[in-house]
Amino acid sequence: MQDLSSTIIAKSDQLNAVDLMAGDKIIKITKITQSASAEQPISIEYEGGEGRPYKPSLTMRRLLISCMGKDGDKYIGNSLQLYRNPEITWGKEQCGGIEFSHCTGIDGDISVVLQTGRNKRKRFTVKVLNVEPETIDPAIEEWKLKFSIAETKIDIDKLINELKETELKPESKKAIGVFYKESLERVKEQE
Repeated sequence: MQDLSSTIIAKSDQLNAVDLMAGDKIIKITKITQSASAEQPISIEYEGGEGRPYKPSLTMRRLLISCMGKDGDKYIGNSLQLYRNPEITWGKEQCGGIEFSHCTGIDGDISVVLQTGRNKRKRFTVKVLNVEPETIDPAIEEWKLKFSIAETKIDIDKLINELKETELKPESKKAIGVFYKESLERVKEQE
């Protein structure tokens, strides 16, 4: 299967609803920052976000606080399941927006009625997100060993060509890239 979802990511400094057209996204929170912006005062950094934070709307900020409390530092390490709600409007246009349906760090499902606009209220239900413990791709250790024993730039180039032909998860390739850089530096020092 060719996953084409990476081809529809918006060129932006934040996660956008259009990025979730291919399906839900589970994010693991790594950092919360506040800014002076009136419309988007919170940025939620997450693993693999590559500098494109989730900036929750006012309603989603209210829902976050309803679920996890007002101390943003306690959100770090928790996960959210984000989805695109096509009914959300921006101005008068129904263009879709990002909401969350599940999160870790709660003891049970939470249901709350929140204001979504002038004289508009909506019930939101957030379910407990069960995330499986992280497993390390065994291929990472295999490639680490291969790069650690490479003795020349030619050896490293052969490994890179082999790596290009190997089907791996993007996060595994990213981790393996670190070993590639380390082996290059080691070989340059030996020359």
